[in-house]
Amino acid sequence: MHGKIKREPKDFLNQITTYADAITAFSVLQAVAFTLAVASAEKFVKTIQIYHASVLTILGCAVLLYWLLLFWCHRTEDKIAQKPEEANVANALRVIRTSRYFFTFVASGLCFAMAWSPQ
Repeated sequence: MHGKIKREPKDFLNQITTYADAITAFSVLQAVAFTLAVASAEKFVKTIQIYHASVLTILGCAVLLYWLLLFWCHRTEDKIAQKPEEANVANALRVIRTSRYFFTFVASGLCFAMAWSPQ
């Protein structure tokens, strides 16, 4: 007879945290790849120049998606935890979450800068 696997809230918290970290890492990796492509591929730059508005729109949608996914991860973490954290834990959590948004913002800014004025 097969028993049900018990799922602990801590397991979900760990998974959500992993998702949020992966989203942040992916946004930075995407920015680096985009920057390298713009810096080294003349054909890529010409494509950006031809489809400038579309590229900026797609980048804008990607930024919104990254931030929305991070927001959902953070909100889900809060719902699962459902207990007040100690002050030092709450401060650390705030720093981590702010850092995720900051890294995603900087990475997105880099993409926009490269797309705005490709050489």
